[in-house]
Amino acid sequence: MRLAMYRPKHERDSGWRVGAVVDEAMLDLHAAAADMGVALPASVLDLLRGGDEALAHARRVYERARAGDAHRLPLGACVLDAPLRPGKLITLARNYHEHVAEHGLTHTGKVPSASIKATSSLTGPYDDIARPAAERELDYETELAVVIGRRCKNVPQSRAYDVIAGYTVLSDIVARQVLKIERAAGNQFLGKMFDSFGPLGPWLVTKDEIEDPMNLTISTRVNGELRQHGNTGRMIWKIPQLVAYFSQATLEPGDIISTGTPAGVAAGRKPHESRWFLRPGDVIECEVEGVGRLRNRIVEDDSGPASWDWTA
Repeated sequence: MRLAMYRPKHERDSGWRVGAVVDEAMLDLHAAAADMGVALPASVLDLLRGGDEALAHARRVYERARAGDAHRLPLGACVLDAPLRPGKLITLARNYHEHVAEHGLTHTGKVPSASIKATSSLTGPYDDIARPAAERELDYETELAVVIGRRCKNVPQSRAYDVIAGYTVLSDIVARQVLKIERAAGNQFLGKMFDSFGPLGPWLVTKDEIEDPMNLTISTRVNGELRQHGNTGRMIWKIPQLVAYFSQATLEPGDIISTGTPAGVAAGRKPHESRWFLRPGDVIECEVEGVGRLRNRIVEDDSGPASWDWTA
């Protein structure tokens, strides 16, 4: 299944509802369930929190309803939100060999390099990304995001896929200038966590739909120009290793491990090469084979004057 949080465009005041993508349409799972005299949890995250039984229940509704034409809207008539907002969003750094090399580094770490990205940065798969007023080196990182399906701790690599619910796509936006200032002070915080710095989606693809998550093409295009083109098979730390490592702290249903990005980021460009940093008006497309594609426009942040002087 491809599970999404959506609302019809013509119902601007309606709340988000759970849908499932069927061909080029969105199936309203709540309405389909009501026709069958049953109920579903209010969100994709609640479905995951309901465990295997809740997800199996949703699948039964989906399988019965997909054969008909009721409760469907064309995808173009839907507004999509991020498919879920996890308790923890873990993002990997330097997890692809070529990405490490483009920064002039070599892989020597004994553990994955990671940080927590605030879920307040998450936004919908087609929403605008706001560039902070003080930032002129806005960068992109397309990542395969692994969604945990059950509460777990100390999961061995051999059982890693047992605790995975599915996959989605994260556009991990980076304010490089801010991040550089923060790292000089010995920390990393706002550089990856400004509002709108985490387009997620467009849906959650359940793991049965993805035959081999360690062999998927990842690509990024800016204004139609191919910037990143890699494969998940080039990860340094593979998905089972990541689950084993991060599950040393309890993982909850809906938690996300975003697995890093391949080479081709703007910060990896050499001084003699053209600049690739994102500017207002640019359109960025982030795609993972078999999972989905995000499409977001860069705009200036119009929320008002910044509360911090980054030039000081």
